[in-house]
Amino acid sequence: MKSISFRIILPILVFSLSQRTANGQTIWCVDASVSSSGDGTTWATAKKTFQEGIDAATPDNDPPDQVWVKTGTYKPNSATDSFILEAGVRVYGGFAGDEELIPISDTHDPRVFDSNHHPMNQTILSGEIGSPGISDNVRVIVTAPANDSDYILDGFVIEAAREHGLTAIGNLSGGSSGSFRNLIVRDNINDGSNSSDGGGMYIEGDASRPTIDKCLFARNESRNSTGFGGGAIYCFLASADLSDTRFEDNMAQGLVGGGAFHIPDQITSAPHQMSDGRDEFSHVVPHVCHYV
Repeated sequence: MKSISFRIILPILVFSLSQRTANGQTIWCVDASVSSSGDGTTWATAKKTFQEGIDAATPDNDPPDQVWVKTGTYKPNSATDSFILEAGVRVYGGFAGDEELIPISDTHDPRVFDSNHHPMNQTILSGEIGSPGISDNVRVIVTAPANDSDYILDGFVIEAAREHGLTAIGNLSGGSSGSFRNLIVRDNINDGSNSSDGGGMYIEGDASRPTIDKCLFARNESRNSTGFGGGAIYCFLASADLSDTRFEDNMAQGLVGGGAFHIPDQITSAPHQMSDGRDEFSHVVPHVCHYV
């Protein structure tokens, strides 16, 4: 009997990993010095812009996606653009760009910090675009998501906004209550042209209660002459948990003032770690500003 043999050719499947994972957690790399954006899965193939790194992440992933941003300066594209954070995504600055991609946790952080717990490798989010001066600068540099308490922004310098360095604004579904850590928020000047208050940071919404930890607010101003001040931070129908945070040389004009902080109601106490008389609380509601 003649034997018949069969040769089965199986297709070779080539899988291309679209994400860099470590210990089950996804890390996306951003480096402003690369010539063009890669897939973001390694430092060698990093995304070029801050927003590209965030957009690559999956919101509300479990475990949460992390975005690592190398030292350098990153700017929104125009005065009306803003860097938009995503719900549940943890964004970290202060990297040299050669760190091993092991997720940041309570027991592991590869970044190098100074004595004030700010990264030695400064990663700057700047509103300085166009001509020198604030007249054409970015209005809001960073916008946090509403209805989320799991986002993190950690290890950045935020500077030279024309209105707010940061905003955390809730909506009808919930507050903006994530964490801001190891930040330097400086030289953000609300020129009053948009009739808003606050310079360094603006927080709004009954359910909004962000955590502000180990941050420095310096030389921020609110120049709205008919407003309510809050050079460093302005809370409107909102609250905030502050810890180990310093205020230096912040100023405010307006009907009330409050170089450092304004929360509508009555003064109950003054914070520590103020640099001079221009930094002050104005109209603080009991248990609304939780300063520890």
